Amino acid sequence: MTFERTEIDGVPVFWVAGPEPLTAHLVFRVGVRDETFMTTGITHLVEHLTMSAIQGPRHGRNASVEPSFTSFMVTGKPHVVTAFIADVCTKLGSPELDRLPVEKKILNAEGGMSAGPVEAAHVRYRYGLKSVGLVGVVPPALNAITENQVQEHLRSYFTAGNAALVLSGPPPEGLRLPLPQGPRRPLATQDRMDLPLPMWFEQPAPLLGVSFEISAATDDEREAACAMAQIVCERAHDELRQKHGWIYDIDFTPVFHKDGTGIMCFEADPPPEHLEETRLGLLRILRELRSHGPTQAELDAVAESWDGYETDPEGRFDAVIGAARYHLIDEPALDPAGRLSLVRSLTPSQCQEALDKLDQSLLVGVPEGVWLQDEGLNTEQERQHAPLRGQVYRRSIRGTIAGLPSSAQLVVGDEGISLNEGNTCTIRWEDVVGVQRFPDGMLLVIAADGYQLPIRPAWYAKGKEAAQHVQMKLGEHMIFDEEPVPVQ
Repeated sequence: MTFERTEIDGVPVFWVAGPEPLTAHLVFRVGVRDETFMTTGITHLVEHLTMSAIQGPRHGRNASVEPSFTSFMVTGKPHVVTAFIADVCTKLGSPELDRLPVEKKILNAEGGMSAGPVEAAHVRYRYGLKSVGLVGVVPPALNAITENQVQEHLRSYFTAGNAALVLSGPPPEGLRLPLPQGPRRPLATQDRMDLPLPMWFEQPAPLLGVSFEISAATDDEREAACAMAQIVCERAHDELRQKHGWIYDIDFTPVFHKDGTGIMCFEADPPPEHLEETRLGLLRILRELRSHGPTQAELDAVAESWDGYETDPEGRFDAVIGAARYHLIDEPALDPAGRLSLVRSLTPSQCQEALDKLDQSLLVGVPEGVWLQDEGLNTEQERQHAPLRGQVYRRSIRGTIAGLPSSAQLVVGDEGISLNEGNTCTIRWEDVVGVQRFPDGMLLVIAADGYQLPIRPAWYAKGKEAAQHVQMKLGEHMIFDEEPVPVQ
C-alpha cells in the first residue's frame, strides 16, 4: 500500500484515498508520559479547553489523549473538516483560559485513566510514577494546575513541528493548519524500577495480570512478540475457557519503548475460585510455547488475521495513522503489505525468542486480598534504609500517646527524609514526585516507586517546623491539598 504525503503550513499531511465522508486526525506527539505526577491531566485539560471552545454540533468529532499521542478527530464533508482543523489549531494557539476552572470540574467528574487497570498497574510497578508509569494515575493535583503551566504545555507540545495530519482522502481546498511554530518533542528514555523480579503484587482490579519483558528493537521482534501473544491467547481460550470454563476472556497489550525494550501484558478474568488454576494454566501455556514453539498452523492463522487488511479502507486509514505517528517519533513505519509479508515470514524460533525473558522478568498481578503461595515469586519488599543525616525531630507527648517507640524520630536533611517508627524508611529529595497536604497539617510524601511516607507534625517535638522544612525543600509546586481547591 502506498500513501500520499504533502505539507501544509509546516505540518506533514499523510493521506490515502478512501470512501466518503472525509475523516481527519490531527496528531500531536504529546501524551501522559510527557507530564509529571504533579501535572498529570494537563494534556487532557488542554484537549478539553480546545474542544469546548469549538462551536457547532459534537457529532462526528472527538479527541483523545494516549500515553504518547494526542489526537483531534473529525468526519464530515470537506468544508466541515477544513473548518474543524482550522478551529483546533486556532484555539491551541490562543486558548480560552477563562474556562479552566470549569474544565477542571469536568475532568474531576470524568475521572478515568489512559490505560486499562491491569496494564496501568503493571507499568506503574515497572516504571514508577514517571513517564509511561503515569497512565494509571488519576490526576492528584488537577486543581493546582495554573494558567501559566497550561500555556507552557501548549507552547512546548502543540506546535507545527510536533504535529501531523492524517486524511482519508486528498486535502480539501482551503485546508490550513495555523499552528504556532515549535520543534519536534522526542520520546524520553524510559527508566525502570529496581524490582525483586520475578514477583507478584496486589492490583486494584478483580482480574489476573501477567507481564514480562520482551525485546522490541526491530519490526521482526515486535511482530514476533505480538504473534506469540496472539497464539497464547488462542491456546488459553481453548484450554482455560472452552475446556475448563475458568475464564470468559483473555487479551494482551504490548508496550514498546524507543530504546528497543518493552513488556507484554496479559489480562484474564477468572472468578476468585479459579484464579490460581488460571494463573498456573497461563504460565504453563507460555512456557510450553517457549519450549516447543508454535505450530505452522498457528503461525498461518496469525498471518490470515492480517490478510485483506491492505485493501480494507479502515485498515488502510489505520496504517496511515501509524505512519504519521512513527514519523513523529522519527521511526520508519511498516505498511500493511510489509507487515503481512513480515508476519508470513515469522518462524517458530522467533516466537520462542520473544519469551526468553519470561521467568526472570515475570510480574503477576492478583486482586486485592489474594495471597499467592508461590516460592518462585517474590513479594514486595519492606522498605528499609539507613537513616540520613539532618535535623532530628524526636517524638512528642502526643507521639507517645499514639504508641510511637521511644527511639522514634524524624530526620529532615540535605539529601532527603528519614522516618523511624520501628523501622527506618528514607526518601531522597530527587525521588519525590509529590506531597499531599492534609487539613490537620499532616504531609504524605510520595516517591517515584509509589512509596508514601507520612509526616504527622503532632507526633514530633517541633513537628510543625519539620513540616515547614520539608515544604521549603520541595517548594509549593510539589504540594497538593487533600481537599479540592474551591472553584468559583
